[in-house]
Amino acid sequence: MWVTADGTSKAGFEKYFSEYQKLHPNISLTVEEFPFTDLHDKLSVALLAGTGAPDLALPEISRFSLLLKGSTVGLVDLTDRIAAANMNLVSSLQNNYTYQGHVYGVQTDLNPVQLYYRSDIFKQAGIQTPIATWADYIKAGQLLKSKTGKSMIAIETTDYDVWTPIMLQYGCNFFDTTGQVALGSDQCHKAFRLLVSLVQDKIAIPAPGGDQYNPTFWGAYGKGDVASIWGASWMLSILEGFVPDLKGKWTAQPLPTAPPDATIDTSTVGGNALVITNQSKNVDVAWDFIRWIVLEKPLPDQVYAVPNNTARWTDPVFQKPNDYLGGQVIGQLWLNQANELLQPGTPYLNPDPNNTTAYDVFTRTALAPAINGDKTADQALDEAVAELKSTVGQ
Repeated sequence: MWVTADGTSKAGFEKYFSEYQKLHPNISLTVEEFPFTDLHDKLSVALLAGTGAPDLALPEISRFSLLLKGSTVGLVDLTDRIAAANMNLVSSLQNNYTYQGHVYGVQTDLNPVQLYYRSDIFKQAGIQTPIATWADYIKAGQLLKSKTGKSMIAIETTDYDVWTPIMLQYGCNFFDTTGQVALGSDQCHKAFRLLVSLVQDKIAIPAPGGDQYNPTFWGAYGKGDVASIWGASWMLSILEGFVPDLKGKWTAQPLPTAPPDATIDTSTVGGNALVITNQSKNVDVAWDFIRWIVLEKPLPDQVYAVPNNTARWTDPVFQKPNDYLGGQVIGQLWLNQANELLQPGTPYLNPDPNNTTAYDVFTRTALAPAINGDKTADQALDEAVAELKSTVGQ
């Protein structure tokens, strides 16, 4: 199995397999890890070449499209196996890995997006929570700035984690289901104007260091210069790791929304899918391991995600208070948002082979120039659309 060298995936899947192996002692698993970009490039090359791929892999959603390139998809079609196993998967999540009517990956966890905020700083500024709409968020940010001089959020300029939840919440996509560039739609413009307006209204700052993967970014949060951030359920573990001294000072609430342009008070960002390559000589074994992870793997004592299996949502672990969030029962908030992701029409990332290109073009041509104030939101997005169309030949 190939995974990203992120400090958790290799150890996590080796732990899972040690439990699985108790049931199947004649099976063994070797987990190899690679840097993020290397993993996806290496896997893409192996699939296109028809040789050198592993049995299993764990690609990240933003790079999954690389694996769809070529005249034939180099992954095993899991559509019938998923149906036969009665997995109770969340369809809007699985749409991210459904290409031309075939399902090629199983995401193990949901990634509903919350707004995490410093409850102590909000209280100091007199901000009322929960914040229902993006208009209310901007007003709260203006109050925060006037009362404390602090910023509401640091907007990333070199990564797209801050953009994807807003993009999907507004029903924006890089490509439509026919493969045509859709980034220039009215909904995309509205979503991007909102993001950029946070900096223009001076309630947000461009992210120190560019993105949340730079230690400088978390320095601003650690000092209390920035009071909120939105992110998926996995953001909780990042906060615990990068700003542990702020334990008990954070609270989570649903993501603000923007009716009538966006009505869902959550979104999704990130996530990894388990895939089986068509070069595998152990397809049935690889599939049984995936099936076990989704249906039978024991849940941890403290959850940081919602399983992509609705039958497991009744587990008592979701009612446990979280110490880092001051005793908040975060699992229940995640379940509430997970139920929203079950609604028909829930936005998802269309799995197009050029999505990776689109992410890179958008970040470089639209996101960074607009957030840094070099271009207006509409100008930057229009230029990104033009470059993307030219790059993919439209």
